[in-house]
Amino acid sequence: MRTIFLGAILGVSLLASRASAAPSVWAVDDGEKVRRDAIDTRFERGQENPVWRPGEPARLFAMKNESVAMQVVVEADDVQLRDVSVDLQVLDGPDGTWLGAAGVSSQVARPIERFVEHFGAGKLPDALVPVEHTPSWAPYPLVVDPRSNGIVWIDVNVPRDQRAGTYRGAVHVHSGNIEIGTLPVELDVDLPGEVEMPVSAAVYFAVAEALANAARHSGARTVRIHLRHAAGTLRAQVTDDGAGGADPAAGTGLAGVERRLATFDGILAVSSPPGGPTIVAIEVPCALSSAKTSSC
Repeated sequence: MRTIFLGAILGVSLLASRASAAPSVWAVDDGEKVRRDAIDTRFERGQENPVWRPGEPARLFAMKNESVAMQVVVEADDVQLRDVSVDLQVLDGPDGTWLGAAGVSSQVARPIERFVEHFGAGKLPDALVPVEHTPSWAPYPLVVDPRSNGIVWIDVNVPRDQRAGTYRGAVHVHSGNIEIGTLPVELDVDLPGEVEMPVSAAVYFAVAEALANAARHSGARTVRIHLRHAAGTLRAQVTDDGAGGADPAAGTGLAGVERRLATFDGILAVSSPPGGPTIVAIEVPCALSSAKTSSC
């Protein structure tokens, strides 16, 4: 009798756990390749994921006339998902501005584009297919097998004339008529004007040198670049999650970058404790202007 009772309890517990399981929706940046069978990854937990953390919006950063991307991962539980759609229609910005299907710009015909990620034989993504033109071997809406991922790549193309500020929207994921997830999105559009070529070139080469050092010496898995203009200063920050210990005086090339920036009264600062992270900060005084004039 006691055995039967325990068996009944275990049976109810298993049914409850299965009933409580649900598909999950999360985002990762465009630099990662997520396997079709990768379940419960560190990215899904928000670890080493610069774009998204559980309970927060997916955050993207862009300059004008730039494209940024993220991957939206739909992870099935023990039940196959059919007719899965992933939609991001519009991002609403400051003072009634927007970016998306309802706000087509003359410079960028399609501000928001979506692509199905096709998985090759090795279960890694090997092709991007526009959702409007998917063939039978990469169908859209998606079919996501149990304990597997389906992924849609989203490009956001920011026109040259887009107003600076924060744009907000949401990715809606449906399986047929049932919504299985909503992912808030925030896009920060910065640099409301243009930078004169000598300054932009100096900052470009400084960032390139920081990236080269990260690739050669740090063992980093993720590198983030953030550009911002405020209070008459152009700021660039390069952050990597590598081993740390970078020294500008040790022949890394950063000393030469520092001399070049000094020509424009700019500065370079490095924070790189053992174990990381390494942060390279670049600041150059520069007033932004329109395309016709410049006061940098």
